[in-house]
Amino acid sequence: MKRLTHFLLTSTLLLSVSVLAAIPTLKENMGALGKLSKAISQTVNDPSKNAASAAQADQMVKLFVAVRDQVPDTITQLPPDRRPAAIAEYKSIIQREIDGATALAAAFRANDNVRASTILHEMLNDRQTGHEKFKAR
Repeated sequence: MKRLTHFLLTSTLLLSVSVLAAIPTLKENMGALGKLSKAISQTVNDPSKNAASAAQADQMVKLFVAVRDQVPDTITQLPPDRRPAAIAEYKSIIQREIDGATALAAAFRANDNVRASTILHEMLNDRQTGHEKFKAR
């Protein structure tokens, strides 16, 4: 019975560690977002790429949802009394990006490349603002 209990505990611990190791970090998710953003930037004016660009924008939505709950180190290093406001601001910027990526995918699906280009430009501005406020230097 002791061996079985030990085996089950060890197996559960190993499974938990492997699941945690599979969760991408904020840096990894942001890197993936950067690659998607760059890819979309290169095809935003090409209607023949709209289906692929819409799929990439959908992937951006998923990644932004993930990073919304990943607090940057620059926030965790703030004094405790300043963290709630910083977290709220960070989540607000990320929510704008989620909304933007959702609208971007819709613009591509509607074959509205002018609108897609405008949305992408707005998203890149939000990205710059977020990096200025929250990216570690």
